[in-house]
Amino acid sequence: MIKGKMITASLVALGCSFTLTGCGYGAKSKALAAAEQKERAALLSTTAQLEEIKAEKEKLEALVRQDRDRLQSQSSELAGLRDELQKQVGDLTKSRDEAVARAKNAEAKIDDLTSQLKTETQRTRELQDQLQKVQAAIQQLREKLKL
Repeated sequence: MIKGKMITASLVALGCSFTLTGCGYGAKSKALAAAEQKERAALLSTTAQLEEIKAEKEKLEALVRQDRDRLQSQSSELAGLRDELQKQVGDLTKSRDEAVARAKNAEAKIDDLTSQLKTETQRTRELQDQLQKVQAAIQQLREKLKL
């Protein structure tokens, strides 16, 4: 913005010097030469600043390209990691589902065996009762035979 004002002021000074060329040519000529030198100096300064800005812009663009390439590389790596993690999650989910199914089967088997145990325990009690009755009967027969 300051550069634009300097250029505008220089152009105004140059324009004024052209309009004043008719009166006092020597003084006007010197003023014109001085204004022209100022304009050239301002133009050279502005050109140098423009070149510096262009060089800085090129450096920044190179940094942006490097950062973009690095980010794309990281993005690719992250996508690979994401895919790997999704595969692991799938494998773990499958393993979990299989374990849950085995646990349900085991629980059903435990229930069956518990039921069988109850039945067999009841049967064993009944047989023990029968055995006691038979033993009591044998004992009574022995006692009758001894008499």
